[in-house]
Amino acid sequence: MTIESVEKKSEKSSIYIIYFDDGTEMSMNANQLGLHGIHEGKEFTQEEYAHFRIEVELGESKAKALQTLGSRQLSSREIQKRLISKGYSPEIAEMTSDWLNDIGLINDEEYGKSIARHYAQKGYGQARIRQELFKRGIERELWEQSLEEIEGSEDAVFTFIERKLRTGDSEKDIERITAALVRRGYSYSEAKETLRRYFDENED
Repeated sequence: MTIESVEKKSEKSSIYIIYFDDGTEMSMNANQLGLHGIHEGKEFTQEEYAHFRIEVELGESKAKALQTLGSRQLSSREIQKRLISKGYSPEIAEMTSDWLNDIGLINDEEYGKSIARHYAQKGYGQARIRQELFKRGIERELWEQSLEEIEGSEDAVFTFIERKLRTGDSEKDIERITAALVRRGYSYSEAKETLRRYFDENED
């Protein structure tokens, strides 16, 4: 495998296109050219070429992942899905997420806990929090650890109940708020128990 030519993508671009004698091509910036010693006529064995492509794609994937993360938290699965949507292979995406884990830029355990805290502080129940953990790609084995973060966080749901009360503790109010709590991820029995505790704490 031999490099036939190295050409700048455009006059103003910092990207170069590398053309190989088998008809394949790849792009990289000037820094990468120097790092890999790329020049016309450079030869690769099949094994060297395969390793070279992986190394280049992984470098690009890492850069894209860092750009995607910014100041946001993402799970391993979320970052992999985003990289795959950008055209990277599942293998490269997984290697990139492993690297991000190794350097501490993503941490599914801590991310899951922050999701649980966030939704608990908004007065949501465990079922809704589990939905959010699933949606964000947090592994099921981390769910229980995440849900430990919501223990003793009743202030938010009590505030929600207080906002919803219209006529004290009438039967109509109780049924309406019970239904609202069920929609927010509480089971029917959890909603009833939460209301009971609310009224116990707010007795005159």
